[in-house]
Amino acid sequence: MMKKLSMTLATVCCCITMITSCVTDNADNPGSPTYSDEPAYTILYYGHGGGNREYYYLKKVADFYNASPDALKRVNVVMQYKFSTTDNLYKQGYFCDDLSDDSEVDSCILYGSKTIRWALDPAKTFNEQAYDPASIYGDDNADHTSPDSLTNFIKWAVKTYPAKKYMLIVHDHGGGYTPNGELPEDGPAAAARRSLVGDDGNLGHHFTAKSFRRALTQANVHFETIFMDACLMNNLEYQFELYDLCDYVIAPTYSKPSIDGAYRMIPEVLGQPMVDVEKALDAYCKACVNSWDIAYGTETDDNTPNYTDMTVTRTANIPQLGKELREFT
Repeated sequence: MMKKLSMTLATVCCCITMITSCVTDNADNPGSPTYSDEPAYTILYYGHGGGNREYYYLKKVADFYNASPDALKRVNVVMQYKFSTTDNLYKQGYFCDDLSDDSEVDSCILYGSKTIRWALDPAKTFNEQAYDPASIYGDDNADHTSPDSLTNFIKWAVKTYPAKKYMLIVHDHGGGYTPNGELPEDGPAAAARRSLVGDDGNLGHHFTAKSFRRALTQANVHFETIFMDACLMNNLEYQFELYDLCDYVIAPTYSKPSIDGAYRMIPEVLGQPMVDVEKALDAYCKACVNSWDIAYGTETDDNTPNYTDMTVTRTANIPQLGKELREFT
């Protein structure tokens, strides 16, 4: 059951919302499709298995391959994904059998805690690319939540697949915000508050608002859109951390389902000629919420509503919001 956040936070989130959905080939440079013109967008996807959501997350990533060929001519999609630990892959049962047709290969051992990096090739399928051992990148069990790891991915993607505009999707669990001071990034005190992505191969180490910002700042790339595809991320603290690094932020306020997510729609809407990005992002968010409503319904029972949302925030007005809020604090 989706639990409703406090009315105060929900009200503040509505205030900050400007648009709402209530709304050379080697291991470090995989080959890519060749286009005659510079693509309009490069979409950078950076995700983790989430410990208990591998099957659903990979189905979402595979949905990129369902975008139309015309859209994929105008939009690059590059991905870096870390699998859960081998133990967690085994616990999910069905995953290891689905991953490989070679009965002599134990896929859970092959991919457990491994990172894969690849660029979407429209001439291939998701399985042909993602489940190709040649896509395995970097050291075993590398910390996916190290700022340097995300920085490295962004720099590689932008250099290898340049485009007019960039969108970053960061996908895994999210821990939201509690009003405590910034805690150490390592050790037992690093509790899951303001957490984004939790690396189950490294004791749940995660991005904090500060370390996530540091990764983006080190990369020195201005994103048109940053999409935090994780629960409880639509809060003021993250908005203020990110406002000068991108033009738009997409994030859910409440807990979100693992299913669907309509990733195929992102290249479709952004790949349109002369796209109105605000309308395109709004349409994507509404499609996500509608799909969740269809799958889960809008109520848990007669008296308990389900809350699902995806919000788009135009960051240009965030500094002004800060000035106004100071009048009340």
